[in-house]
Amino acid sequence: VADGREAVRLARKNASRFGIDPNRIGMLGFSAGGTLIGSVAQTYDAESRPDFAALIYAYCGAILGDSVPEDAPPLFLALAGNDPIAFGNPALYEKWRDAGRPAELHIYPEGGHGFALQQQGLPVDLWTDRYLQWLQTQGLLLPPEEAKRTDLKGHWRWRRYWEEMIRTDFGGLNRFSEANQKLMPPEKNEKRIVFFGNSITEGWIGARPEFFEGKPYVNRGIGGQTTPQMLIRFRQDVVALKPAAVVILAGTNDIAGNTGPTTLEAIFNNIVSMAEIARANDIRVVISSVLPVADYPWAPGLEPAEKIIRLNAMLKKYAASNDCIYLDYHSAMKDERNGLPAALASDGVHPTVEGYKMMEGMVEQAINEAINVK
Repeated sequence: VADGREAVRLARKNASRFGIDPNRIGMLGFSAGGTLIGSVAQTYDAESRPDFAALIYAYCGAILGDSVPEDAPPLFLALAGNDPIAFGNPALYEKWRDAGRPAELHIYPEGGHGFALQQQGLPVDLWTDRYLQWLQTQGLLLPPEEAKRTDLKGHWRWRRYWEEMIRTDFGGLNRFSEANQKLMPPEKNEKRIVFFGNSITEGWIGARPEFFEGKPYVNRGIGGQTTPQMLIRFRQDVVALKPAAVVILAGTNDIAGNTGPTTLEAIFNNIVSMAEIARANDIRVVISSVLPVADYPWAPGLEPAEKIIRLNAMLKKYAASNDCIYLDYHSAMKDERNGLPAALASDGVHPTVEGYKMMEGMVEQAINEAINVK
Protein backbone atom coordinates (compact mmCIF):
# COMPACT_ATOMS: atom_id res chain seq x y z
CA VAL A 1 0.00 0.00 0.00
CA ALA A 2 2.88 2.34 0.78
CA ASP A 3 4.26 1.60 -2.70
CA GLY A 4 0.87 2.48 -4.18
CA ARG A 5 0.86 5.84 -2.44
CA GLU A 6 4.44 6.43 -3.56
CA ALA A 7 3.48 5.64 -7.17
CA VAL A 8 0.88 8.44 -7.12
CA ARG A 9 3.40 10.85 -5.55
CA LEU A 10 5.98 9.95 -8.19
CA ALA A 11 3.55 10.42 -11.09
CA ARG A 12 2.31 13.75 -9.74
CA LYS A 13 5.81 15.05 -8.99
CA ASN A 14 6.94 14.22 -12.55
CA ALA A 15 3.72 15.22 -14.32
CA SER A 16 5.35 17.83 -16.53
CA ARG A 17 8.12 15.42 -17.48
CA PHE A 18 5.60 12.70 -18.37
CA GLY A 19 3.29 15.15 -20.15
CA ILE A 20 0.30 14.36 -17.93
CA ASP A 21 -2.21 16.36 -15.91
CA PRO A 22 -1.24 16.21 -12.20
CA ASN A 23 -4.92 16.57 -11.28
CA ARG A 24 -6.06 13.53 -13.27
CA ILE A 25 -3.89 10.73 -11.89
CA GLY A 26 -5.89 7.67 -10.91
CA MET A 27 -5.46 4.01 -10.11
CA LEU A 28 -7.04 0.87 -11.55
CA GLY A 29 -6.46 -2.62 -10.20
CA PHE A 30 -7.72 -6.17 -10.58
CA SER A 31 -8.32 -8.67 -7.77
CA ALA A 32 -5.56 -8.14 -5.16
CA GLY A 33 -4.54 -5.03 -7.11
CA GLY A 34 -8.02 -3.70 -6.45
CA THR A 35 -7.58 -4.44 -2.76
CA LEU A 36 -4.39 -2.40 -2.76
CA ILE A 37 -6.01 0.52 -4.59
CA GLY A 38 -8.99 0.49 -2.24
CA SER A 39 -6.52 0.79 0.62
CA VAL A 40 -4.70 3.71 -1.02
CA ALA A 41 -8.08 5.39 -1.61
CA GLN A 42 -8.66 5.48 2.18
CA THR A 43 -5.14 6.07 3.55
CA TYR A 44 -3.55 8.70 1.29
CA ASP A 45 -2.06 12.06 2.18
CA ALA A 46 -2.27 15.29 0.16
CA GLU A 47 0.49 14.26 -2.26
CA SER A 48 -0.60 10.65 -2.73
CA ARG A 49 -4.37 11.10 -3.18
CA PRO A 50 -5.47 9.38 -6.41
CA ASP A 51 -7.94 11.43 -8.45
CA PHE A 52 -10.01 8.31 -9.06
CA ALA A 53 -9.96 4.66 -8.02
CA ALA A 54 -11.25 1.71 -10.05
CA LEU A 55 -11.50 -1.68 -8.37
CA ILE A 56 -12.22 -4.61 -10.69
CA TYR A 57 -13.30 -7.87 -8.98
CA ALA A 58 -11.42 -6.75 -5.87
CA TYR A 59 -11.41 -8.61 -2.56
CA CYS A 60 -12.61 -5.80 -0.31
CA GLY A 61 -12.38 -7.67 2.98
CA ALA A 62 -8.70 -6.74 3.39
CA ILE A 63 -8.87 -3.06 2.45
CA LEU A 64 -7.05 -0.83 4.93
CA GLY A 65 -8.64 2.25 6.46
CA ASP A 66 -11.60 2.52 8.79
CA SER A 67 -13.46 5.44 7.25
CA VAL A 68 -13.95 7.24 3.94
CA PRO A 69 -12.02 10.54 3.84
CA GLU A 70 -14.00 13.73 3.23
CA ASP A 71 -12.27 14.20 -0.14
CA ALA A 72 -12.15 10.51 -1.08
CA PRO A 73 -11.64 9.99 -4.83
CA PRO A 74 -14.51 8.91 -7.09
CA LEU A 75 -14.86 5.13 -6.92
CA PHE A 76 -15.67 2.65 -9.71
CA LEU A 77 -16.42 -0.99 -8.91
CA ALA A 78 -17.09 -3.87 -11.31
CA LEU A 79 -17.42 -7.59 -10.66
CA ALA A 80 -19.33 -10.70 -11.67
CA GLY A 81 -22.13 -11.94 -9.45
CA ASN A 82 -20.79 -15.50 -9.61
CA ASP A 83 -17.29 -14.49 -8.44
CA PRO A 84 -16.48 -16.46 -5.25
CA ILE A 85 -13.54 -14.20 -4.35
CA ALA A 86 -14.61 -10.57 -4.92
CA PHE A 87 -16.07 -10.10 -1.44
CA GLY A 88 -17.43 -6.84 -0.03
CA ASN A 89 -17.88 -4.66 -3.12
CA PRO A 90 -21.52 -3.64 -2.42
CA ALA A 91 -20.59 -2.75 1.17
CA LEU A 92 -17.69 -0.57 -0.02
CA TYR A 93 -20.00 1.13 -2.50
CA GLU A 94 -22.53 1.88 0.25
CA LYS A 95 -19.74 3.14 2.50
CA TRP A 96 -18.68 5.63 -0.20
CA ARG A 97 -22.24 6.73 -0.86
CA ASP A 98 -22.99 7.17 2.85
CA ALA A 99 -19.97 9.47 3.03
CA GLY A 100 -21.38 11.57 0.19
CA ARG A 101 -18.62 10.63 -2.24
CA PRO A 102 -19.13 9.65 -5.92
CA ALA A 103 -19.31 5.90 -6.51
CA GLU A 104 -20.57 3.56 -9.21
CA LEU A 105 -21.06 -0.20 -8.90
CA HIS A 106 -21.59 -2.74 -11.71
CA ILE A 107 -22.43 -6.35 -10.87
CA TYR A 108 -22.72 -8.60 -13.92
CA PRO A 109 -24.56 -11.93 -13.63
CA GLU A 110 -21.71 -14.06 -15.00
CA GLY A 111 -18.01 -13.82 -15.69
CA GLY A 112 -16.33 -15.39 -12.68
CA HIS A 113 -13.09 -14.12 -11.22
CA GLY A 114 -10.41 -12.80 -13.56
CA PHE A 115 -12.52 -11.81 -16.58
CA ALA A 116 -10.23 -8.79 -17.22
CA LEU A 117 -10.33 -8.00 -20.97
CA GLN A 118 -11.56 -11.41 -22.10
CA GLN A 119 -14.37 -11.55 -24.64
CA GLN A 120 -16.70 -14.29 -23.42
CA GLY A 121 -19.86 -13.25 -25.21
CA LEU A 122 -21.28 -12.01 -21.90
CA PRO A 123 -22.50 -8.60 -20.68
CA VAL A 124 -19.39 -8.38 -18.49
CA ASP A 125 -17.35 -7.99 -21.70
CA LEU A 126 -18.63 -4.40 -21.84
CA TRP A 127 -17.33 -3.29 -18.44
CA THR A 128 -14.57 -1.25 -20.11
CA ASP A 129 -17.20 0.78 -21.98
CA ARG A 130 -18.96 1.55 -18.72
CA TYR A 131 -15.62 2.46 -17.15
CA LEU A 132 -14.76 4.90 -19.96
CA GLN A 133 -18.22 6.40 -19.74
CA TRP A 134 -17.81 6.84 -15.99
CA LEU A 135 -14.41 8.50 -16.44
CA GLN A 136 -15.92 10.90 -18.92
CA THR A 137 -18.92 11.78 -16.76
CA GLN A 138 -16.51 12.47 -13.89
CA GLY A 139 -14.62 14.90 -16.14
CA LEU A 140 -11.49 12.78 -16.03
CA LEU A 141 -10.88 12.15 -19.74
CA LEU A 142 -10.90 15.76 -20.89
CA PRO A 143 -9.34 18.95 -19.53
CA PRO A 144 -11.89 20.78 -17.31
CA GLU A 145 -12.65 23.57 -19.79
CA GLU A 146 -13.10 21.12 -22.65
CA ALA A 147 -15.28 18.87 -20.49
CA LYS A 148 -17.62 21.80 -19.85
CA ARG A 149 -18.09 22.22 -23.61
CA THR A 150 -18.69 18.52 -24.25
CA ASP A 151 -22.19 17.12 -24.65
CA LEU A 152 -21.63 13.87 -22.76
CA LYS A 153 -25.17 12.57 -23.20
CA GLY A 154 -24.95 13.30 -26.91
CA HIS A 155 -21.58 11.57 -27.06
CA TRP A 156 -22.91 8.36 -25.54
CA ARG A 157 -26.07 8.43 -27.67
CA TRP A 158 -23.79 8.67 -30.69
CA ARG A 159 -21.60 5.86 -29.37
CA ARG A 160 -24.59 3.54 -28.93
CA TYR A 161 -25.70 4.37 -32.49
CA TRP A 162 -22.17 3.74 -33.78
CA GLU A 163 -21.82 0.40 -32.01
CA GLU A 164 -25.18 -0.73 -33.38
CA MET A 165 -24.20 0.29 -36.91
CA ILE A 166 -20.88 -1.56 -36.62
CA ARG A 167 -22.80 -4.67 -35.56
CA THR A 168 -25.63 -4.57 -38.10
CA ASP A 169 -24.43 -2.46 -41.08
CA PHE A 170 -20.65 -2.12 -40.99
CA GLY A 171 -20.38 -0.24 -44.27
CA GLY A 172 -23.36 2.05 -43.63
CA LEU A 173 -25.13 0.87 -46.77
CA ASN A 174 -28.54 1.69 -45.34
CA ARG A 175 -27.72 5.32 -44.63
CA PHE A 176 -28.18 6.68 -48.17
CA SER A 177 -29.98 3.75 -49.79
CA GLU A 178 -33.35 5.51 -50.03
CA ALA A 179 -31.85 8.89 -50.96
CA ASN A 180 -29.84 7.28 -53.75
CA GLN A 181 -32.96 5.67 -55.19
CA LYS A 182 -34.76 9.02 -55.23
CA LEU A 183 -31.86 10.88 -56.82
CA MET A 184 -32.48 11.36 -60.53
CA PRO A 185 -29.70 10.60 -63.03
CA PRO A 186 -27.59 13.62 -63.98
CA GLU A 187 -29.13 15.80 -66.64
CA LYS A 188 -27.38 16.23 -69.96
CA ASN A 189 -24.24 18.35 -69.52
CA GLU A 190 -24.65 18.24 -65.72
CA LYS A 191 -21.34 17.65 -63.99
CA ARG A 192 -22.40 16.05 -60.75
CA ILE A 193 -19.88 16.04 -57.91
CA VAL A 194 -20.06 13.59 -55.00
CA PHE A 195 -18.48 14.66 -51.72
CA PHE A 196 -17.54 11.35 -50.11
CA GLY A 197 -16.21 11.13 -46.59
CA ASN A 198 -16.75 10.99 -42.85
CA SER A 199 -18.19 13.46 -40.32
CA ILE A 200 -16.16 16.33 -41.75
CA THR A 201 -17.97 15.84 -45.06
CA GLU A 202 -21.30 15.07 -43.39
CA GLY A 203 -21.10 18.16 -41.19
CA TRP A 204 -20.29 20.43 -44.12
CA ILE A 205 -23.84 20.52 -45.48
CA GLY A 206 -25.23 21.28 -42.02
CA ALA A 207 -22.77 24.07 -41.28
CA ARG A 208 -22.79 25.59 -44.77
CA PRO A 209 -25.97 24.55 -46.65
CA GLU A 210 -25.62 27.57 -48.94
CA PHE A 211 -22.42 26.09 -50.36
CA PHE A 212 -24.36 23.10 -51.71
CA GLU A 213 -27.58 24.85 -52.75
CA GLY A 214 -28.12 25.28 -56.48
CA LYS A 215 -25.06 23.21 -57.37
CA PRO A 216 -24.79 19.64 -58.63
CA TYR A 217 -23.13 18.66 -55.35
CA VAL A 218 -24.18 15.46 -53.56
CA ASN A 219 -23.02 14.94 -49.97
CA ARG A 220 -22.37 11.34 -48.97
CA GLY A 221 -20.53 11.72 -45.67
CA ILE A 222 -21.13 9.41 -42.70
CA GLY A 223 -19.77 10.42 -39.31
CA GLY A 224 -17.19 8.18 -37.69
CA GLN A 225 -16.46 6.07 -40.76
CA THR A 226 -13.07 4.64 -41.61
CA THR A 227 -11.73 3.78 -45.06
CA PRO A 228 -12.70 0.07 -45.01
CA GLN A 229 -16.29 1.09 -44.29
CA MET A 230 -16.22 3.72 -47.00
CA LEU A 231 -14.80 1.27 -49.52
CA ILE A 232 -17.78 -1.04 -48.92
CA ARG A 233 -20.27 1.66 -49.91
CA PHE A 234 -18.22 3.37 -52.62
CA ARG A 235 -20.03 1.78 -55.57
CA GLN A 236 -23.47 2.42 -54.09
CA ASP A 237 -22.87 5.97 -52.87
CA VAL A 238 -20.54 7.18 -55.63
CA VAL A 239 -20.35 5.09 -58.80
CA ALA A 240 -24.10 4.42 -59.04
CA LEU A 241 -24.80 8.17 -58.89
CA LYS A 242 -22.84 8.71 -62.13
CA PRO A 243 -20.88 11.79 -61.08
CA ALA A 244 -18.32 13.59 -63.18
CA ALA A 245 -15.99 13.68 -60.19
CA VAL A 246 -15.70 12.53 -56.60
CA VAL A 247 -14.02 14.40 -53.75
CA ILE A 248 -12.63 11.83 -51.31
CA LEU A 249 -11.85 12.99 -47.78
CA ALA A 250 -10.93 10.01 -45.61
CA GLY A 251 -8.41 8.53 -43.21
CA THR A 252 -8.53 10.51 -39.99
CA ASN A 253 -10.90 8.09 -38.23
CA ASP A 254 -8.63 5.19 -39.19
CA ILE A 255 -5.74 6.93 -37.44
CA ALA A 256 -8.03 7.53 -34.44
CA GLY A 257 -8.71 3.77 -34.33
CA ASN A 258 -12.48 3.99 -34.78
CA THR A 259 -12.71 0.45 -36.16
CA GLY A 260 -9.60 -0.96 -34.54
CA PRO A 261 -5.87 -1.05 -35.18
CA THR A 262 -4.62 -0.35 -38.69
CA THR A 263 -1.56 0.90 -40.57
CA LEU A 264 -0.91 3.89 -42.81
CA GLU A 265 -0.36 1.45 -45.67
CA ALA A 266 -3.80 -0.10 -45.14
CA ILE A 267 -5.46 3.32 -45.05
CA PHE A 268 -3.59 4.38 -48.18
CA ASN A 269 -4.52 1.18 -50.00
CA ASN A 270 -8.22 1.65 -49.22
CA ILE A 271 -8.18 5.19 -50.60
CA VAL A 272 -6.28 4.00 -53.67
CA SER A 273 -8.91 1.29 -54.20
CA MET A 274 -11.65 3.94 -54.16
CA ALA A 275 -9.71 6.02 -56.67
CA GLU A 276 -9.17 3.02 -58.94
CA ILE A 277 -12.86 2.10 -58.87
CA ALA A 278 -13.76 5.69 -59.75
CA ARG A 279 -11.26 5.93 -62.60
CA ALA A 280 -12.42 2.59 -64.02
CA ASN A 281 -15.89 4.16 -64.25
CA ASP A 282 -14.69 7.40 -65.91
CA ILE A 283 -15.10 9.43 -62.73
CA ARG A 284 -12.47 12.08 -62.10
CA VAL A 285 -10.89 11.87 -58.65
CA VAL A 286 -9.98 14.56 -56.14
CA ILE A 287 -8.03 13.07 -53.24
CA SER A 288 -8.14 15.39 -50.23
CA SER A 289 -5.38 15.54 -47.68
CA VAL A 290 -6.34 14.48 -44.18
CA LEU A 291 -6.96 17.63 -42.17
CA PRO A 292 -4.43 18.48 -39.44
CA VAL A 293 -5.12 16.99 -36.00
CA ALA A 294 -2.97 17.42 -32.90
CA ASP A 295 -5.13 15.14 -30.72
CA TYR A 296 -8.49 13.37 -30.98
CA PRO A 297 -10.93 14.31 -28.17
CA TRP A 298 -12.46 10.81 -28.22
CA ALA A 299 -9.09 9.02 -28.45
CA PRO A 300 -6.51 11.21 -26.69
CA GLY A 301 -2.80 10.52 -26.65
CA LEU A 302 -2.41 8.91 -30.09
CA GLU A 303 -0.12 11.71 -31.36
CA PRO A 304 -1.68 11.71 -34.85
CA ALA A 305 0.00 14.80 -36.31
CA GLU A 306 3.06 13.10 -37.81
CA LYS A 307 1.06 10.08 -38.97
CA ILE A 308 -1.27 12.39 -40.88
CA ILE A 309 1.69 14.14 -42.51
CA ARG A 310 3.12 10.78 -43.63
CA LEU A 311 -0.22 9.58 -45.00
CA ASN A 312 -0.73 12.84 -46.87
CA ALA A 313 2.71 12.50 -48.49
CA MET A 314 1.72 9.03 -49.73
CA LEU A 315 -1.59 10.34 -51.12
CA LYS A 316 0.07 13.30 -52.83
CA LYS A 317 2.61 11.06 -54.53
CA TYR A 318 -0.10 8.66 -55.71
CA ALA A 319 -2.28 11.47 -57.07
CA ALA A 320 0.61 12.95 -59.06
CA SER A 321 1.34 9.61 -60.72
CA ASN A 322 -2.22 8.47 -61.37
CA ASP A 323 -4.10 11.36 -62.98
CA CYS A 324 -5.83 12.45 -59.77
CA ILE A 325 -6.06 15.91 -58.23
CA TYR A 326 -4.49 16.28 -54.80
CA LEU A 327 -6.32 18.78 -52.60
CA ASP A 328 -3.99 20.04 -49.88
CA TYR A 329 -6.13 21.30 -47.01
CA HIS A 330 -3.41 20.40 -44.53
CA SER A 331 -0.77 22.93 -45.58
CA ALA A 332 -3.28 25.78 -45.62
CA MET A 333 -5.01 25.01 -42.32
CA LYS A 334 -2.33 23.69 -39.95
CA ASP A 335 -1.03 25.59 -36.93
CA GLU A 336 2.35 25.36 -35.19
CA ARG A 337 1.37 21.98 -33.66
CA ASN A 338 0.40 20.56 -37.05
CA GLY A 339 -3.14 20.63 -35.70
CA LEU A 340 -6.14 22.81 -36.46
CA PRO A 341 -6.37 26.18 -34.70
CA ALA A 342 -9.48 26.80 -32.59
CA ALA A 343 -10.82 29.34 -35.07
CA LEU A 344 -10.99 26.63 -37.73
CA ALA A 345 -12.03 23.68 -35.52
CA SER A 346 -13.27 24.21 -31.97
CA ASP A 347 -12.66 20.56 -31.03
CA GLY A 348 -9.44 20.28 -33.01
CA VAL A 349 -10.97 17.94 -35.61
CA HIS A 350 -14.29 19.16 -37.05
CA PRO A 351 -14.23 22.46 -38.94
CA THR A 352 -16.11 25.51 -37.75
CA VAL A 353 -18.07 27.61 -40.22
CA GLU A 354 -14.88 29.58 -40.82
CA GLY A 355 -13.00 26.35 -41.38
CA TYR A 356 -15.50 25.19 -43.99
CA LYS A 357 -15.42 28.58 -45.71
CA MET A 358 -11.66 28.22 -46.03
CA MET A 359 -12.05 24.73 -47.50
CA GLU A 360 -14.68 25.78 -50.04
CA GLY A 361 -12.41 27.92 -52.16
CA MET A 362 -9.82 25.17 -52.27
CA VAL A 363 -12.25 22.39 -53.13
CA GLU A 364 -13.93 24.35 -55.92
CA GLN A 365 -10.55 25.05 -57.48
CA ALA A 366 -9.72 21.33 -57.31
CA ILE A 367 -13.11 20.37 -58.79
CA ASN A 368 -12.67 22.79 -61.68
CA GLU A 369 -9.23 21.39 -62.35
CA ALA A 370 -10.58 17.84 -62.30
CA ILE A 371 -13.58 18.25 -64.59
CA ASN A 372 -12.00 20.66 -67.06
CA VAL A 373 -9.07 18.45 -68.01
CA LYS A 374 -8.55 18.53 -71.77
